[in-house]
Amino acid sequence: MIPKRTIPVIAVFMLCVLTGIYADDLLLQPAAVVNLIRSQVIPMQEVDATFDEYRMTQQRQGLPVELTKDDILQVLIENELLIQGARQFGTTVSEQEVTAEFNAQKQSVEQQLGRRLSDAEFSQVLSDFFDKTVDGFRTEIRNQILVDRYVRTAKRSVVENVPAPTLQEVQTVYRQNATSFTNPEYALLRHIYVDNRNKSDSEAYAKISSALRRIQSGAASFDSLVLEVSEDEGTKFQSGEMGWLAIDDAQRKQMLGAEFFDKVFELETGEISGIINSNAGYHIVKMQDYRPAKMLGLYDTINPSSRTTVYQYISNQLYAQKQANAYNRAIDELVEELRKKADIRVLL
Repeated sequence: MIPKRTIPVIAVFMLCVLTGIYADDLLLQPAAVVNLIRSQVIPMQEVDATFDEYRMTQQRQGLPVELTKDDILQVLIENELLIQGARQFGTTVSEQEVTAEFNAQKQSVEQQLGRRLSDAEFSQVLSDFFDKTVDGFRTEIRNQILVDRYVRTAKRSVVENVPAPTLQEVQTVYRQNATSFTNPEYALLRHIYVDNRNKSDSEAYAKISSALRRIQSGAASFDSLVLEVSEDEGTKFQSGEMGWLAIDDAQRKQMLGAEFFDKVFELETGEISGIINSNAGYHIVKMQDYRPAKMLGLYDTINPSSRTTVYQYISNQLYAQKQANAYNRAIDELVEELRKKADIRVLL
């Protein structure tokens, strides 16, 4: 059974800015009334909207829809109790904090879209994809910060006193999942790169061919030609190092192309390739180091480019789960306390 805590602490609120007949309809169909420091109606439309969002999220993730509308209503009641409890407790949130988080959310959307958005464009994104207005989104952010601060302050002893995972706990998780801790083949590559996207292909090929002839004849070293010829500004001043490349890295394979992957993983350690074509241009590649696929031990690093060991990774995951459990326990304790003080009427 999916616990109610899988629904965000602050649900998607129907926006108070709706006017006219819509606002009237909300008031005419109350699902519940919560009164701790004020009387707040939870409209049936909000229950329906939140349930629909939950259902669509579960379906997108391939998960079963196990919560009912009654469960959703209880979550919304708890949300309202926490908001009113926070205000009774004296918790405050400044406009600057709301704006900072609003801007952070906007930047996150911009990164996903790969471009900057004007205020009007972001407002349209909120409306089209999240069914929110700017004012409604800011209200949601305010409530999220408010409740989080309230929980962490009122239940500090519960939230902060989380024990670190023990060695036995880490070892148990490792033994139960040992076959999951594996590495694919890894190659540490250096390259000389010529871009064929901003010049004619013949010009680019002539430039990379000249570099290869000079290496093969001994007229110039690979290292010197990285500085002299390579057009990869991000690597040319680092000896052309591309970093560790995993053979199953689908994202980089799509970016560079299957031919590039096939040829570089055929190289021996220390070997310099011929001309290799990628989706971005031409390369001369040197296999700096190679790691075969292997099952990782508890104290191995999770990949060649990381300093984090399997032990540290498991420990961090366990600690994060313990923190989440403690946070949810704190919420449950607060809700139980608030329910005893509040007047709650379910009208369904």
